[in-house]
Amino acid sequence: MFLIDNNGRVKTHKNWQFPIREVCHFDFSSVGKDQTEMTAPALGLLLLLLLVGLAAGVQYDIRGNIDLIRSYDINPEFYDEKDFTEKLEKVSARMAEIIGSDFKDFIVHNYVIHGEDTAVFHAHLSLSSNPSVSRQDIIDRIVATEDVQIYFLQQKELEVQTDVSSRFRVVRADVDHCLHGGILLPNATCSCLPYYSGANCEIVSCRNNGIGQNGRCICPPGLYSAHCEARTCSTKIESVVDFSSQSLILVINTRTSMAYDLNVIIENIPVLVQDYQNQNVNVASYIVTIFRYSAPVYFMETTSFTTSDDMLNYLQGVTIAPSKDDQPILDAINSAQSTQVSMRPKSIVYVFADSENMIDPTPSTRLSNNNESMVVQQTLAWRNKIVLVLSQWTATPLDPTANHFDVLRRVVTAVHGDLLIVDKTELMDVLHFLLFYFINGQNNYVQYYNNVAKTIPILSDASTQNSYLLLSVENGDSIPNVQDKNGKMLTPSVSGKRFALYRIQQSVTDLVTISADTIPRHNTRVWFTSPDDILISYSDDDTVDNNYAHTFNGFRQRPAVYSSFASTSGVTVTRLDSYNSSTILPASAFAAKSTSCVFQYQLTATSSCPPGPFVHNVVVATANGNKYRVVPGYCFTPDPHSAPLWACINNGTRKGVQSCNCAANWQGAHCEVPQCQNGGSQDKFPNGGGHGNCVCPFGITGSFCEIMSCPSTSPDTFESYQRSFALVVQNSLSANQALVRLNDGLTAMLNKGQSDDFEDFVLTTFKARTINGQSVPDITSSKFSSASAFLNATTDVGIGYSYSPSGLQPGLFALESTMKSMDYDKSSIFFFTDSAPVITASATNFSDIVQTAIERQIEISIVIIPPYGSLDLCPTNTLFEEYEDLARITGGNFINFCQQYTTSGDPVFNFIASYGSTHHHTEVVSFYTVPDCSNFTSRDFYISSASNDAYAVVYSPTVQSFSVAVTVAGASQALVPDSHSVPFFASFQIKIATGSTLNYTLQLNGSSSDQCFVRITERSQFSTYLGFSPDPSFDRFSKDLTYATHQQPVLHLSSTLQSDPYVSTSTYDDQNKETTYSSFDKRTSGCKYEYIMKDPITCDRAGDTFTMETTIKTNEVTIMRTQRAFCSDLVGCINGGILLGGSCQCVNGYTSLHCELPTCQNGGTVVDFKCQCDAKHDGELCQYTKCNDWNFVETHDPREYNFQQVVFVVEVNTKNMVVPTSILQKNIQAFVDTTDNINLPKQYTLVTFDDNNIRVIASSTQKDVFLAAFQNGITFGTNSPSAVMGLDAINTAYATLLDLPGIMYVFTANPTAKPNATYPVVVRQRFGVQVNIVWMGTDLTLANINSYYSVIARQSNGRILPVNGLFTAQVSISAVLTPPSEKFQILGALTPTVNENQLILDDGAKDCSAGVNYQFPVGNLATTLVLAATGTGVSVTVTDENSKSVDLTNSSTFTDVNTLIRTINTVGHSGGSWNVKVKSTGNCFLQVRVNSPLQVVPKFTNDQGDDYGSGTPRVGAGATAASYITFRILDSYNSDSNNFGSFITVIESADTDPATPWSTTSNFKNTTVLVRDPVGCASQFVTPLLTWTSTYMKFVVRGIDSNNNNFQRTFFFNKNANKSDCQNGAGVDAYGFCQCDAKHWGNLCQMRRCQNGGVSAYGVCDCPNGYYGDFCEQYIST
Repeated sequence: MFLIDNNGRVKTHKNWQFPIREVCHFDFSSVGKDQTEMTAPALGLLLLLLLVGLAAGVQYDIRGNIDLIRSYDINPEFYDEKDFTEKLEKVSARMAEIIGSDFKDFIVHNYVIHGEDTAVFHAHLSLSSNPSVSRQDIIDRIVATEDVQIYFLQQKELEVQTDVSSRFRVVRADVDHCLHGGILLPNATCSCLPYYSGANCEIVSCRNNGIGQNGRCICPPGLYSAHCEARTCSTKIESVVDFSSQSLILVINTRTSMAYDLNVIIENIPVLVQDYQNQNVNVASYIVTIFRYSAPVYFMETTSFTTSDDMLNYLQGVTIAPSKDDQPILDAINSAQSTQVSMRPKSIVYVFADSENMIDPTPSTRLSNNNESMVVQQTLAWRNKIVLVLSQWTATPLDPTANHFDVLRRVVTAVHGDLLIVDKTELMDVLHFLLFYFINGQNNYVQYYNNVAKTIPILSDASTQNSYLLLSVENGDSIPNVQDKNGKMLTPSVSGKRFALYRIQQSVTDLVTISADTIPRHNTRVWFTSPDDILISYSDDDTVDNNYAHTFNGFRQRPAVYSSFASTSGVTVTRLDSYNSSTILPASAFAAKSTSCVFQYQLTATSSCPPGPFVHNVVVATANGNKYRVVPGYCFTPDPHSAPLWACINNGTRKGVQSCNCAANWQGAHCEVPQCQNGGSQDKFPNGGGHGNCVCPFGITGSFCEIMSCPSTSPDTFESYQRSFALVVQNSLSANQALVRLNDGLTAMLNKGQSDDFEDFVLTTFKARTINGQSVPDITSSKFSSASAFLNATTDVGIGYSYSPSGLQPGLFALESTMKSMDYDKSSIFFFTDSAPVITASATNFSDIVQTAIERQIEISIVIIPPYGSLDLCPTNTLFEEYEDLARITGGNFINFCQQYTTSGDPVFNFIASYGSTHHHTEVVSFYTVPDCSNFTSRDFYISSASNDAYAVVYSPTVQSFSVAVTVAGASQALVPDSHSVPFFASFQIKIATGSTLNYTLQLNGSSSDQCFVRITERSQFSTYLGFSPDPSFDRFSKDLTYATHQQPVLHLSSTLQSDPYVSTSTYDDQNKETTYSSFDKRTSGCKYEYIMKDPITCDRAGDTFTMETTIKTNEVTIMRTQRAFCSDLVGCINGGILLGGSCQCVNGYTSLHCELPTCQNGGTVVDFKCQCDAKHDGELCQYTKCNDWNFVETHDPREYNFQQVVFVVEVNTKNMVVPTSILQKNIQAFVDTTDNINLPKQYTLVTFDDNNIRVIASSTQKDVFLAAFQNGITFGTNSPSAVMGLDAINTAYATLLDLPGIMYVFTANPTAKPNATYPVVVRQRFGVQVNIVWMGTDLTLANINSYYSVIARQSNGRILPVNGLFTAQVSISAVLTPPSEKFQILGALTPTVNENQLILDDGAKDCSAGVNYQFPVGNLATTLVLAATGTGVSVTVTDENSKSVDLTNSSTFTDVNTLIRTINTVGHSGGSWNVKVKSTGNCFLQVRVNSPLQVVPKFTNDQGDDYGSGTPRVGAGATAASYITFRILDSYNSDSNNFGSFITVIESADTDPATPWSTTSNFKNTTVLVRDPVGCASQFVTPLLTWTSTYMKFVVRGIDSNNNNFQRTFFFNKNANKSDCQNGAGVDAYGFCQCDAKHWGNLCQMRRCQNGGVSAYGVCDCPNGYYGDFCEQYIST
């Protein structure tokens, strides 16, 4: 709403904002679609008008157009609030300028798009209290402008509040609900049912020119289907062809030249209305279309009224304005017949204009959506007539010569209408005298635009009734003569210059002749008044009842005929030319169709016809002789098609005939499959609600899972080239001799102190000392910043060798202290000792040392020296295993000189001088654990650059010497060891030849076959840094892999490479066995560790280490880096375990120290702390039964039991039903008003029956149609038949169901006869239909009511209610006439049943005289509890979950002799067990229902993994009387739902007798349900295979709701399925389920698989224009 003050400013108010939904639908594609109204919610642009108080000034409703505002200004795609506000201010200023000083306010409350680009404002104009300008002054002033158009101006008595306004504001909200059965998917989009579209499924598409509104379609006569699509014959419904009322439809042009016409029309509408009354025609609605085109502005508005006074009031507000343009006459006719659901068939469309049509269409019979085709189709479909009255002034006659005019001729010819060119002065006579005769006419002769003499038979239904002959000509021609059979010239009853109407009686003359000296081109139409009609329909499918009101040229069509004549015995139809009456197709023989068809006869099929209009000349043989009709026909040319080209979507391009070149990130035959990255999988619900095309693992985002970013960055820093060097020396006297040349070696290594290879140095000395008799460690660590200072400290004096008792030394403590002192990672430690360490490898600090060394990539070289330099003193009781393990698992070196060896020179000096000079600043390329050192060949490795120094380093605990060669490009190169000889260790430099491929393998031959270890290293500044993360959102969670967890390795590369690398890693255990291989993905932003491995890994023992060999490949280089990794211990409990008393208490099926081991179910096995499940199970513990295919649509189906169709089945014409049916008639209006929903109208159906007949009186979403049928169709009688057709009537009622779920109410008082159909057909269980039996017979004992009724009601979860009709009748008349809330009004009691969605308990007892207690749980999600107790003199007492008595005083919904209905509000009650005690004389029954969001939906399948299933059991149709039953608890998987976490525990089943449940109690069984995958199955629970042990079985479903309350639901099922139920030749499997062929689907194989966009409905394919065949597989070629 916009409020503009008299200064032209837009007023605003902070509390008023009205969003424009992005779901607005604008349809500018068709001229025929003349207007698109922007009203929310359907089109999303609704601005509110607030009217308060009485007028303080003069108020007008005004509609118009101003050049300042165009359609794009209010289109949400282009809307700009600031710009629009400025334009509104200009609009206000312009209106103030036009109106003058009386202008007060101008409020725009709506905009409607007309045509393609005209924005029509709907506004309120306020003037001052005593304005000087009149309504006509305002019109004149606006008309005098060139930039403003006015279409409507009418004074109002209410004033618009002047302080409140709003602005357009674009809001792009996600869809949060779906209409009309659409399913809201997780991507905030709606999956719409066929015939629905739009963001919310708000747009309904109606076939065959049906008119849609609020999701429903109002269909043309003869069609009974949800969307006016074709269907097979089901049952005759009388209201489907209902011509008992009509609409009065006016189409009026409003340009200035039509002022006189408009005035005459307004003055003569009462006359026209009276004409309809005089013809005994009930006018159900009044429809007016006003239109005007003044280039480029286009206005068209269609409005419906219920009274002629309202229509007159509206027309008095219509304004006129100048226009010299031709007018959109056909658009206006189209609008009048396509937008108002109140339109009734067989109506006359009166069109008043004084111009040609604005469009100049090329004549075509193509069935395309141009306005000519649309008008012809809709007029034929609705059986309307068009009377086109074109007026002219004598001085300015029309010139009807061009195609603009010829298109109007073509239309009236096609629909058997009239085109009258009249002088404006004749218009009064036309309205006063001529149009009266047109009402309710039946044509029996037409001929158009013919200029020859002719003899016309007069063939009325009765010889004495009047027939009417209308002749019309155009300008310049005169009316020809009309003579009777004796040559007598006839005098017209009404005539003008260019038309004449003659009244003729067949008894006077049975033919007339048209003649003249020169016969002008003229139109001839002959008709008479009759209620009897003939309708003709066409379809290419012989099983279809009726379809199109037109036919097609080019493919086979079979005509079907409807005749309303009571005694039709034959029908012949001849096709005649519309212009000369020549025969196009000779008379066709008829054949009767099924009695269930609306169109009772069919004619011979034809495959061709001359395109264009034709006449069906129909002769109906009846008991009263032949009857004659002419019915308009049209042969359209279907749109041609060609074989569809291979489709490539998502920007793919076609390659060849059947393949595509797909754009990036897409693959598949049609580029329909996204290439999901980083472990993502295709999203079933793409693009919306935060969804992309792929479902991404946690921590990964992007439409294709291409984005891996880190919300927080790791604090790690990477010193890629700065190093520390540490020396750890045992400074006991025993070590001195072996280390006598230690300083010499260091001096050689550090170039006499001049080396700058290291940033700092650490010297640590250690020994054990005895203090107070206790051995304590003596450890000293010193840091040095220069090599020279470090060398000075490593002399014998600096080291300070001194006494230490022999035995274990604190070497590990010294290592731990040293690493704490080292500033830089990737550094090295040389460690010298002659003794085993004080602690063992099982001690905590051993693991800590290992973990630290690995995390910091510190290389530890451990050298064991002989005590006092003598091998004789080497310990014999230790193998130094701790140090050996430490070197091995951290990737260092272990050299044991405390064993026999041969060497030259001092080995300590040699090791330090040689290896010390080459080991630093190197990166490990590859690492190998070699079990047999005598002969080993490595896997391939790469050196990254020929300029890098590369080394092969070998050590062994026992093998003294080695020879090494490398092979590159097939050539072997023997490597030369370093010149300094070191036993048990060797370092070989790899000489890289120019042009080498840098791809090597290594061959090793040791002097013995013991174990050794090989490292390939290269000196390089390119480093990698390793970490681990639980998901990609963590930059680096830890530097180690935690035991029993699954984490992804992350990697940082120290340098950026020239091109993007491919990074992969192999993981090796200590035995050099490859355990995993995976590649890495690059993360996008915020991550220091920019690469993350695709697959997580785990480790299975804390303290273990493993090797990770990484290969980094680019187009230019291959780099390999190898690091050790550590398996750290797990702290605390995982998988939901709770730490109590220092130990983990495990839950959810996990065991072990940290609750890390799952207990796998259903045969699953543990692998890497996860359960590996078989193909039929999944879940963390394999606890879920898998579904073969996820029924994701049903997963998100809210399935609220809002019954869509309400069917009344009423016994009539019997004595016992006289009073009950009269009560029903009095209260049906209230029932419908209470249960209907204006936004989603229900389908109401009435079926009546007695002992001889069943009638389907009406079925309609239009309440007035249904209510009128209820009043007129319920008939009364005093018969007392022995039996009535109750069961057959129920079976007939099933056939009327269009929209499920449906609810049926059967009112009957007499025993039912045995059904005409076989017993199983009548009592067969029907999915989605609840049947309620209201028994009003003389015997109200429920057990004596026909058992068929009990079966039908109980198996549908319906009710059986005995109601005493006579007792009801004995109340006062005032009580009878009270609303249905009165306790005796059963219909009022049934009103809430439309919402009672869940049956808790349904049981009975044989003897209730002492009272029978029924207990049942009621959860606190329930809002209402409804009890229905029946029995002779029944009474109930109720106690709630707290054992408190429930006061039923205010809960009485219905009270009768043998029936009580009580409704109890359960809001505020906690969940628990309730008790109802029922007392009655003899047996009693109790049904308990709740209104609750906890709904349980059962399905039946032949496979535990089937997620679709059948809504009804198929047991009985196959060899095995068994099936699986699946159950769905709505929304129990959804964490936002009240039902989240609800589950089913057990299913109780037992044989039952629906009529006397106490008589059968055998085969009671409890079955534990299996849980299915909650995110991969719609139905979350499934039973084992259940065997049916009785025809009828009762199932009670028990479970726990989300609040930990017990719940139960009750169902009855039978095994009356039959193999013959399966359609289209389908057989059954062992369990009775229909096995469809490739062309059919559905539980009964009843649905066709339609091609080319066809929709399967009612067992046939509804094909798009131009396609035909059983499956829409055929088409007319281009």
